[in-house]
Amino acid sequence: VSGTLYLDLNGHTITFKGSSNYAAIDIKSGSTLYLYDSSNGSGAIKRDSSAGYKNGVYIDHGTFVMNGGSISGFTGADDGGCVRVYNYGSFTMNGGQIYDNAASNSGGGVGVSDNSSFKMTGGSIYSNNTRNTSQYVYGRAGVALCYGASFEMTGGDIYSNNSVQFGGGVMHNSTGEFKMTGGRIDYNR
Repeated sequence: VSGTLYLDLNGHTITFKGSSNYAAIDIKSGSTLYLYDSSNGSGAIKRDSSAGYKNGVYIDHGTFVMNGGSISGFTGADDGGCVRVYNYGSFTMNGGQIYDNAASNSGGGVGVSDNSSFKMTGGSIYSNNTRNTSQYVYGRAGVALCYGASFEMTGGDIYSNNSVQFGGGVMHNSTGEFKMTGGRIDYNR
């Protein structure tokens, strides 16, 4: 994504295929993606089971606003299986679903790092996991925060995520901030 893009799934499914290790959606520096689903809520972005390890959405100094639709089935080779927010990037989740994603290291659902921010006002993050059992990997299945990242949660649900070590729901590591004034985090392990 370069510039500003409004994407309405309108009940359709976008399936990401291929053998390379790039993200399905790459939001470039200074660019913004708004994701909607104006239909009955069945719009989806998915990874084909034959595809290689990929993030669903990769944000490097850009902005992603998720208002609807679902993103599922992605397997990040490092952090942020579904959504990777990096290098002063910004992710706002007002609705939709992030589920059934995995990361080798941390943040099966959402991985936020390097002075980036995540704000959640609605939607659901569930059934995401980390799959690496190395003693040097910290887990963090639902939302992972590290290296100056911030997460503000005022609504929405984070539940039924599974980490191999720590932070099934939200894992905060190193510097940064996690502020919760609403929403629900439960049934994570």
